[in-house]
Amino acid sequence: MKTLLSAIALSALSVSAVHAEMAIDGKDYETTIPVTMENFDRAEAAVNFNKWVSKGIMNSSVDLTDLYPAGPAPTVRANRDTLYTVGFYDNLKGIHIEQPDNGIFQSALVLDENGFAKDYVWTPGGFDVKPTDGFVLVIFRIGLEKGIAAAREAQKTLSVSDLGTRTYVTPRYNKADRDALWSKLNKQAIGSGIFLEYAFDENTIDPRTRSLSNAAGWGGMAFSVNNYQMSTNIKGTQCMQTTFEDPRVDEFWSFTLYDAEGWLLPIGDNVLNGRDAVANEDGTYTLSINCGDDAINNITTGDVAEWSVTWRSYGSSYKVKSGQWNPILDLRKAK
Repeated sequence: MKTLLSAIALSALSVSAVHAEMAIDGKDYETTIPVTMENFDRAEAAVNFNKWVSKGIMNSSVDLTDLYPAGPAPTVRANRDTLYTVGFYDNLKGIHIEQPDNGIFQSALVLDENGFAKDYVWTPGGFDVKPTDGFVLVIFRIGLEKGIAAAREAQKTLSVSDLGTRTYVTPRYNKADRDALWSKLNKQAIGSGIFLEYAFDENTIDPRTRSLSNAAGWGGMAFSVNNYQMSTNIKGTQCMQTTFEDPRVDEFWSFTLYDAEGWLLPIGDNVLNGRDAVANEDGTYTLSINCGDDAINNITTGDVAEWSVTWRSYGSSYKVKSGQWNPILDLRKAK
């Protein structure tokens, strides 16, 4: 009898193990929430929220005092021409954000549980975020135009107050579902070379464009403020160039190289920011990729077999917003 009971117990444990499902927090549960196109954007926000919460960031923030790392990191297609300070807060009372004037570029982006950009401020001073029944991720970007030491000092002055006291619980979205759908949408976005578009609510963006953009580069600002365009994936280390007019943006423009999935390359000469770019004699600019140290504004892919390039425009001009400025369209082999 004892042997029989032991066998039954082991059998029950085996059945339980077989039916366990892993959620996006990496834990196994009896049941999880299926991820489909209908809830992908909310699930993707939860994935990104969990990446910071799992590091112990709850109603607090962390200063990333070094350049964003290569490979899989909290956010796909991140910047490397700014430093980041990231905070996660209960927004029940409506948080208050302060970013004093430090004489360099600073911005604060507030993202809700749907991945919508609820607020974005790039001017000095304080501002209130409208209360919600959920949590918000606050991403500060700090410019490097005066060097990394000045950016690190600026990080120390940023603050968030009036936060709630609740603790975030990561929804149990099915990890396998999410990973498969993310991979599919990310490949589709890269393959199409779309403009990455974001919004402040569901009424101001096409649903499919929203999902493609969230898969390829989560955490962007509304299309009416900042703009992003990525190339399709390119194989090899051939020299490529594009020449373009000055977009005359309010803040800055930049080009960043990524691997085939959209992760940053190892730290090196793979980012060109407008503040460092050298203009041609006629006032235009030329971006060079893998064209040698003597080439103007040259950035390199290193030994990566397949890569893409993304441009960003912060504080976009009308020319950029209207689609009249798109250097990637003229990216060609030069040698």
